[in-house]
Amino acid sequence: LADGSYVAEERAQSVEAMWTRADQGYPLVYLTGRPYELTDITREWLAELGYPAGTVQLVDDVAEILPTNSAVGTFKLRTLNAYTDRGFVLDAAYGNATTDIYGFLGAGVPEDRAFILGVHGGEQGTVALGDDYVDHAAAIATEPPARQPFRW
Repeated sequence: LADGSYVAEERAQSVEAMWTRADQGYPLVYLTGRPYELTDITREWLAELGYPAGTVQLVDDVAEILPTNSAVGTFKLRTLNAYTDRGFVLDAAYGNATTDIYGFLGAGVPEDRAFILGVHGGEQGTVALGDDYVDHAAAIATEPPARQPFRW
């Protein structure tokens, strides 16, 4: 990370799945436990791969980057609660870590709309996606538009 040579792995069909969500009217938020010093690298990675535009939120306090519920999990929960406090509806959420599950479910994302990749998929009633978005990208293509109380 320090010298810029590390490149995060893209999950197959993730870009397509996020474009489907964007086209359905979902306001996208890329919420990560990365420290704020990696904001530019994160935005560049999303742009280079062709992800749709969205808000990018990283941890402001390095004490919150620890991969625990009391650190990054609480950051994610607090951030998602700030969105719901402003009137957003958390229709769907995607992640791959237990801290994602903690934040998503704590903020009111329905279990059947909390999509988790990798080994933690299915925990606490979440939807297991496996290791990629291939099947999911096709499955969501016919879903109705997002249920936000305002036009995004």
